[in-house]
Amino acid sequence: MAFRPCYTADAVLNLLLQDADGQYLADPASDDTSGSSSDGEIYSDDESLGRGAETADHAALPPASLSVAGEAPATTSVAEVGEPQQESDDDVDVLATAFWEREVDTAEVAANYIFRHPPPLDADVEEMPVAADATPADADLEVMPVAAAATPADADLEVMPVAAAATPADADLEVMPVAVAAAHFPVAVPACGAVGCGCSKKCLTMFDAKDIESYRLAILSLEKSEKDMLLMGLLISVQYAATETTSRGGKRKHAYFDYCHQGEPVCAGAFRYLNNIGNSALKNLKRHLADNGPVPRRHGNTGRKPHHALTFEHVKLIADFIKGYAAEFGLPHPAPLHGRANQPPVFLPASETFKSVHGMYKTLCTEKDVRHAGISAFRSIWRSCFPQVKFMTARTDVCSHCEDHRHAVSAALSEADKTRALESYTAHVHGAQRERQEYRQATERARDELTTNQPAFAPPYTPCTQPLRCVHYTFDFAQQVTLPHMARQPGPLYFKTPRKVQLFGVCSEAIPRQVNYLLDETQTIGVNGTKSHGANCVASLLHDFFEHHGHGEEECILHADNCAGQNKNRTVINYLAWRVIVGLHRKITLRFMITGHTRCLVDGCFGLIKQKYRKSDTYTQAQLTAVVNQSAHCNTAEAGGVTWYAWDTFFDQCFKKIKGISTFHHFVFDSGTPGTVVVKELVDSEPSNVSILNCDPSTLSSESLPSTLASGGLTEERKKYLYKEIRPFVIDPYKDDLCPPPPSSAAAGAAE
Repeated sequence: MAFRPCYTADAVLNLLLQDADGQYLADPASDDTSGSSSDGEIYSDDESLGRGAETADHAALPPASLSVAGEAPATTSVAEVGEPQQESDDDVDVLATAFWEREVDTAEVAANYIFRHPPPLDADVEEMPVAADATPADADLEVMPVAAAATPADADLEVMPVAAAATPADADLEVMPVAVAAAHFPVAVPACGAVGCGCSKKCLTMFDAKDIESYRLAILSLEKSEKDMLLMGLLISVQYAATETTSRGGKRKHAYFDYCHQGEPVCAGAFRYLNNIGNSALKNLKRHLADNGPVPRRHGNTGRKPHHALTFEHVKLIADFIKGYAAEFGLPHPAPLHGRANQPPVFLPASETFKSVHGMYKTLCTEKDVRHAGISAFRSIWRSCFPQVKFMTARTDVCSHCEDHRHAVSAALSEADKTRALESYTAHVHGAQRERQEYRQATERARDELTTNQPAFAPPYTPCTQPLRCVHYTFDFAQQVTLPHMARQPGPLYFKTPRKVQLFGVCSEAIPRQVNYLLDETQTIGVNGTKSHGANCVASLLHDFFEHHGHGEEECILHADNCAGQNKNRTVINYLAWRVIVGLHRKITLRFMITGHTRCLVDGCFGLIKQKYRKSDTYTQAQLTAVVNQSAHCNTAEAGGVTWYAWDTFFDQCFKKIKGISTFHHFVFDSGTPGTVVVKELVDSEPSNVSILNCDPSTLSSESLPSTLASGGLTEERKKYLYKEIRPFVIDPYKDDLCPPPPSSAAAGAAE
């Protein structure tokens, strides 16, 4: 005979439901309320399950101190238990019914009872006899954890096999401490599966636990409608009889089912557990199947209109209000913002919101004594009927011409003035859109050509040696960055002037690949970082890029913004014309997009650099170079090493000025007509030829370059400022690299 203590929550509850003679305290299905609450929860006369105050001698009470209300508590010692009580099938069914129908949480009840009835500290734990047939020989056994405090340190421990089927598969149980359960509840484990599915046949033990788990998970993954159809199919397959009776003057249908799973007959409880459905839900599904057949269920309110729903008149009133408000206060945009939109947007003032406009609508309805809709319905109708009516967003770096046109449209008093202002606004926007379309087409042609003729990019290439005629570049300056820079910037550093680094990028958009020139204050043409955006600087940077990072193309297209001081000036125009004349390119097309509408890929690469820069601690130019290289695979850093040339004075005697250069956006330089520039105001404007060469083209050569310019460096005052104000914010290894001592301070230190 085997011996083992029981400490599962089911065995604890099994004890709670029995008196000293092994009989259950109350039948959950009976009408007798003694020992059972009105809501189906079982309790004792001393309310030890959490329904009242504790008694003073709980620790002295034996474990089986539960009885029917009104009777004296029964006491049972360990020795009196003897062989385990054999429950009858009826008792087991009653217990299972109480568990299944009323959903008693066995773990919660057991834990609550143990909390209120702690075992005596000097309790003697005895081994309890367990019937030899309590665990079938072929049962799947699991090793249950035993608390170290349950057994003295010098005791011989044995592994206690517990039948896996002793715990119902659908119960959320917790393992109770051995020291508490073994000393407080020394009873035998119920027969395997006695409380499994709720029947004496132990239906769930016929299936493997992993198969049950996988089947339940598959059921849980179904949608509600899919699960209903599956269960109705199962019910049809197991239905064996249907009768019709008359009760209370009406006919009632009764259906009978032989439940089964994987070809094996199971009880109703096992069927519900396996298919993850409750008793009430299964009854409703059976009723629907009997009344309507195997068709999807529909909610009773489907198709019904709520009593508080808005009528057509209410919706029309909201639509008229929004339409009138947009016509009075909205600013119509001349064209759709993107290709998917089929209507040009109408922008309302940025100071307004859905809530403020709804407040105006609500006030109007109150004045007219008309029912008003809530803000959610108001917003829903707005978005459904007028998706093109939007609120302006707060933005920076917007087109000044667009803003002027918008103010002109808003300020127009008459319809004629408003029409003229809107036409001017429309012409401006359409021109910007055509320039943007030309930019996109140039990028696509360059990508197609480079993929076909030069799939691998390995610069440098000798200028004008590759059969490429559609290479596309964009160039621009980014906002300067400063050193040192910390992700967590100290407050006082905000009011200082750290060391500045300029960022100039040239992007080959077909790859894409962008070369970013990092220009420290000591490396610019002017002193203290000045003259870093001038015409000589831009022309020298472009010259360095073509020499060391270009594709070696014969023809190229350049896009830049409309900044006159940097890009759109006489020096840059003359430099591109000079490249064509001396044979470094056969043809160059320079295009400037409309002011305020100049966003391009070079700005996107700058944005990637700024994202990485904001999260990095950077103290030196070498660290800044690493930040640029790590920001994206398309970004490459070039720190210093650029030779500055005096291009402006070099071209003074060779080229003439172009009159009205600010009005043109397209410049074409062709080797077939050296010294002549084809200019156009817009992409679809009529071209005109302008001669800018003032000398014989044969006198110009690529070997003859302008004189070089030395870098300006830092003044003594700037060095002192960096040493005194910025050096304290730099960590020790980089202080001398970024903010070295000025010569006067270094000499004083050497003298000391």
